[in-house]
Amino acid sequence: MLQRFVVGIVVTGLAVGTIDVQPAQSRDSCQVAIAEAKYQIESKNTTVIQLTTFDMSKESQAYDYPEGYPIAIAMVIDGPGTTSVMNSTIFLKALSHNIIMECEPVSLVEFTASGTDWIDTFGLVGQNKVELFKCLSPMEGSLETPWGYTVCL
Repeated sequence: MLQRFVVGIVVTGLAVGTIDVQPAQSRDSCQVAIAEAKYQIESKNTTVIQLTTFDMSKESQAYDYPEGYPIAIAMVIDGPGTTSVMNSTIFLKALSHNIIMECEPVSLVEFTASGTDWIDTFGLVGQNKVELFKCLSPMEGSLETPWGYTVCL
């Protein structure tokens, strides 16, 4: 049976979404992973201005997510250090890996630079393997972009 908890009380002070977490894992470990990611990002002269979760199985856009892992987390960041953070693929991949490993059934973490179309998407692409999604041009994308790819402008 899944347990549900609110993401955001500890992280942002606002209830912004819920994640159903497997009972074998600690709810606290997921909250810690998200709080740690937020702290690490904000230590780079940025602010996480929005943190949301969504269930890809309930979205109108087709997602080919790994079976049993329908949850995504999105963070919008802003501030003078945003470019540096967004350019640090290794840093963002490490944060994403930690969140995905601690927050089952999360399979996707997305970082967006506020006020831009700059989005880096990381997802579960194998057992315990998290990768940056590869870009497809809008001409290559379709209604059902394969898992591991995202349409980039």
